[in-house]
Amino acid sequence: MDTLKLAMIDIIDSIFLSDLEEEDFYYAIVAVDENARGQGIGSFILKEGLKLAREKGCRRAVLDVDIENEGALRLYERVGFEKFKEKIISLFRWKRGAFNMQYIL
Repeated sequence: MDTLKLAMIDIIDSIFLSDLEEEDFYYAIVAVDENARGQGIGSFILKEGLKLAREKGCRRAVLDVDIENEGALRLYERVGFEKFKEKIISLFRWKRGAFNMQYIL
């Protein structure tokens, strides 16, 4: 059963996650505890990552955000990330998707 779960995760990741290039800096997860939100921690994490990406000579920073995560989407756009692709799957009333976002360095 664990093998099936891992296979499903790989399939879902291949559908929703950004296609990366060698020069990309990828944010796998950016998370801030609910009780600590609104204090600039998320912006700080993103901006420090951008500094690191520049130091490493990356061309762009990339992240993926669930289409329903409006708070994260606002944060990423406020920092300067832009959507470059939208990946959505709809089956009857079920809908899942992600925005692939980038920050050109």
